[in-house]
Amino acid sequence: MNPRYILIAATALATLAGPSAATAAPQAPKTTVAVFHERGGQLWQSSRTVAQTSGVAKAAMNALFAGPNAAETAAGVTTAVPAGSRLRGISVAGGTATVDVSRKFATAGGRASVRMRLAQLVFTATQFPTVHRVRLEVAGQVVHSIAGVPVPQPGSRPSFYKLVPPILVAQPAIGARIPATVNITGSADVFEAAVDVRIINARGRLLARTHTLATCGNGCRGTYSVTLRYHVRRAQRGTVVVFDTGGVVAHPHVVRVPVRLSVG
Repeated sequence: MNPRYILIAATALATLAGPSAATAAPQAPKTTVAVFHERGGQLWQSSRTVAQTSGVAKAAMNALFAGPNAAETAAGVTTAVPAGSRLRGISVAGGTATVDVSRKFATAGGRASVRMRLAQLVFTATQFPTVHRVRLEVAGQVVHSIAGVPVPQPGSRPSFYKLVPPILVAQPAIGARIPATVNITGSADVFEAAVDVRIINARGRLLARTHTLATCGNGCRGTYSVTLRYHVRRAQRGTVVVFDTGGVVAHPHVVRVPVRLSVG
């Protein structure tokens, strides 16, 4: 066959096939943000992967208003943010985030519900080092109460510390597929800062365990981080269990995070 025809045919096939893996456009960079929902009447920390952007606080707030995902809902995670609420705008100056939300956010509710939705918003907004407090606006107007419940202006995390559970698990997220060597992190305010971490399989069999100390305890919140390795012969459901050793009462605070285990 004429080499010229071979070249034309090859060019046509390449055009029909589209760009090669080598020339495909690179994926946009991603970043992970924390989103605070509710589980068992207390704050629950979730995580979301969003496009890397200079407006990461806006992305986090929009993720908050989107609510829990299917895996979280199945594990009992809810939200006190009224359905249909949306972010109108957010700006940061001098450590204060001014968060403007739609009127739906101010829907009437009981004191516990209103306090929880405020806590979710404040904790989600103040995860960033440049934000220490939140000035809340509803439809562009500063509000000092919702359904008769006072709104701290500005609000900060200490305003809602009673809604933070003794143990928070930051990673892994509910429903996440965890590698055979996994890092488990969070924060705790427990007796003598003592924290136990375990991984169990679908049948409830213990696969791995360790004991650690949070960086602070007995009336102050500290962080913890451990690395565990487990082994399973097939991918399956599992659970990360984090609890304190307790004082008089053994294991008074237990947190269970449903995950998916990987072969490794």
